[in-house]
Amino acid sequence: MPPKGKRLTWGGTIILMKKIEAEAKGEEFTEPEPEKVMKEEMYDEQDWERQNNDKPIWTLAPKDVSDDQYNEFFKTTFKEFLDPLAVSHFKVSLTNRLRFFVNMYIFYIF
Repeated sequence: MPPKGKRLTWGGTIILMKKIEAEAKGEEFTEPEPEKVMKEEMYDEQDWERQNNDKPIWTLAPKDVSDDQYNEFFKTTFKEFLDPLAVSHFKVSLTNRLRFFVNMYIFYIF
């Protein structure tokens, strides 16, 4: 049995039991060398091709986006089947490095 308070890793119990059995028989126990495992590296070459050539809707100017595009984006993104009640699309530039593109949808009124 393993000593109390000590946790053994997987496989450690078997070696400890063999060691105890060998000592009980008066034999010397030698721990076997771990087997060397060859690591196979797989390289998967993929041809990456663009699936969608459309620019994201929030980076476009509001005048370039139709109501149908807003509605389709809303339905696919939020898994809705109804059109939103209202849409607001604007851009905020605080500095040259800090910009926000916003698409805001209102879809429920309580």
